[in-house]
Amino acid sequence: CLGLIKGCAAHFGEVVHIKHQNQSEDGSKVRFWLEAQ
Repeated sequence: CLGLIKGCAAHFGEVVHIKHQNQSEDGSKVRFWLEAQ
């Protein structure tokens, strides 16, 4: 999924940074967000 997002951005000449933050100590819950530049 992340590769698809990056590929689409590259196709349109955009740069997307994918960030994440663990929502639980064991890493079983993670929150992702996109930053376009």
